[in-house]
Amino acid sequence: MADVNDDSFLRRLAEGENSAYKELLEEYRKSVLTLCYRFLLNQQDAEEVTQDVFLEVFRSVSSFRNDSSFSTWLYRIATTKSLDALKRQQRKKRLLLITKSLGLESLFNTPSKSPTPDSLLESKEQLSEIRAALDALPEQQRVAITLSK
Repeated sequence: MADVNDDSFLRRLAEGENSAYKELLEEYRKSVLTLCYRFLLNQQDAEEVTQDVFLEVFRSVSSFRNDSSFSTWLYRIATTKSLDALKRQQRKKRLLLITKSLGLESLFNTPSKSPTPDSLLESKEQLSEIRAALDALPEQQRVAITLSK
């Protein structure tokens, strides 16, 4: 196993050498997955974020400046990616709550049969009217409704 703080290892990784990437995964995959799981509390989500972390490392390893240890940099990427995933989940939950409180679940639920063109048009018009009404509100009221609903 190569020392990940070794300049030659980082150079090999930056050059896209498969064996260096494999060594990186062997060394850090489990600890990054554990860190992501602690944030997300869902194994599948944590595995997805872990993949994103290593892709990001692979893409940006050439920008690693050695200001800190490689592991610190890697865990910072993992933390940031996990927090971003949590924010996306919270946005989805808020949208679901808003649609439920406004009685619009049917706009986002996929029906078992194909929707008719008329029902699609009606749904789009309703959604457009709701968005326009929300956009017409002053910012503080729009935020208050969004947060409360």
